[in-house]
Amino acid sequence: TGEVVWSLGEGGDFELLGGSWPIHQHSQVLLDDGLLMHDNGDSARGASRAVQYQLDEQAMTAIQVWEYSTDPPGFSAVLGDVDRLPDDSTAITWCVSGQIDVVSPEGELIWQLTGSLRTRFGYGLWLDSLYP
Repeated sequence: TGEVVWSLGEGGDFELLGGSWPIHQHSQVLLDDGLLMHDNGDSARGASRAVQYQLDEQAMTAIQVWEYSTDPPGFSAVLGDVDRLPDDSTAITWCVSGQIDVVSPEGELIWQLTGSLRTRFGYGLWLDSLYP
């Protein structure tokens, strides 16, 4: 019908039981076990991240169960993308910094592509050629 079913985040329909709400989030991916998204953050928090929440739609509760930021933490004011890959690793595009990371479920860096500071990867990146 086009009606909003629920809203997630500060002032939304869910109570946050652990972790922190996203700021300037996008690229949401609905998973069997929750919601994965790219969170640009803001200058006050000082770091962008990929973050996953486990949602209980009956109790209307959310808990942050996974997070990944670059090391050292970086801030990307705009753009970015996140995708869960078939092997359960996560691809994260940090568009403004010109970097793409693939990390394990445990948060270990598996693969990285970096460009010059002037490189701008697109809003999202299809990694099908890397993970057929």
